[in-house]
Amino acid sequence: MPAYEAFMLVDVDRGLGVTLLSTKPSIGVRDLAWTAMTMWRKAHLGEPLDAVDLSLPDPTYVENAPDYAGAYCGDEKTLILAAEGGRLVWHLPEGSQVVLEKRGEDAFYVPHPGLDRFLLRFGRAATGNDGQEAVIEACHGPDWYVGGHYAGPTAFEYPPEWDAYPGHYRSHIPWQTNFRVVSRKGSLWLVWPQGSEEPLTPIGKDVFRIGDQTSPERLRFSQVVDGRTLCANLSGSDYYRFFVP
Repeated sequence: MPAYEAFMLVDVDRGLGVTLLSTKPSIGVRDLAWTAMTMWRKAHLGEPLDAVDLSLPDPTYVENAPDYAGAYCGDEKTLILAAEGGRLVWHLPEGSQVVLEKRGEDAFYVPHPGLDRFLLRFGRAATGNDGQEAVIEACHGPDWYVGGHYAGPTAFEYPPEWDAYPGHYRSHIPWQTNFRVVSRKGSLWLVWPQGSEEPLTPIGKDVFRIGDQTSPERLRFSQVVDGRTLCANLSGSDYYRFFVP
């Protein structure tokens, strides 16, 4: 899964700035940018830099790994996760294991061929009178799994014409070359190459708003052939269905 991330910080009072571009999000771009800004400020004020921690975080270390451990049931398969020595491990059906890498809150990268296309994400909900939220579900692209604490619906209705939309769309646009659309729990989601997801809300025939209610971005599907749309227009730019998932 192509991955990139950018972050910018500006200290207006001191006239300082930091811009960090990374093709390896596991290093924690936001935290690293703040570390760079800390060094920049100290250098600007003539303070020593020996106290600044420049070590990179271990993306495989998951402090709350037991939160996610357990069995999650999907339509056709079961997801088995285990907390092992500060790591979150996905035990695959064929007997192999994958150590997951943290990508923000309740999201993990799966470094395994065929599974690295999407992040593995978890949903939480309050499950008792104490108000504490527990992990109740997991999703990986279009696949949805429920855990032992899940108590909601398991069947969802959606317009049948939406079956034509999911797929991989590409364009020769350098700043955003491709994206995927997946259907999950009766809703459509736009998945960016770096793994982030945004909900698609219908606002007209074949037209969806990307993101929340304030978003101006639109996605329009067209050219249906054999039950699949060939074109997805992303806010004025045409993307076409690609031959890989």
